[in-house]
Amino acid sequence: LPTNYRPIRAPALRTPPNTQAVILAPVPQAQKVSIVSPPYSFQIPCRRISTPADIEHFLNSDSGRSFLGFVVALSESIRGHKISDECHESPSVKAIVEILVIMDAWIDEIPPLQQPARYGNPAFRQWQERLHNGQELMDRVLTPDLRASIPEI
Repeated sequence: LPTNYRPIRAPALRTPPNTQAVILAPVPQAQKVSIVSPPYSFQIPCRRISTPADIEHFLNSDSGRSFLGFVVALSESIRGHKISDECHESPSVKAIVEILVIMDAWIDEIPPLQQPARYGNPAFRQWQERLHNGQELMDRVLTPDLRASIPEI
């Protein structure tokens, strides 16, 4: 295999249990994320990846390259740093961390139900409903001009 490609499993795919979806994916490179200027356009998320071809289409799209490039840039930015290293937290980052702490507490408040479930644990639906109704959490980090993004986030 060329060094800039690696095999990955495709867990998001609904394939028969006797097959394994493995595809060759390019190793993403760090990219700067471009600043988007108003007017903004937001969409409610929906599932669009259900086949290996869909994964390939996403990875080859501008959005896919930008997303993976951002994740790689984040990863590269912390190389050589320990978790215990001192760092500056902006007010926005602090607010996001507080939201994650709240959402983590919901896991303890809504434990998985101990029953067989064909399509995932029903408790997750309750957690998801709480998240869907938790607009005040997003109000903590979003400026008024970005509040229209809440359904997308």
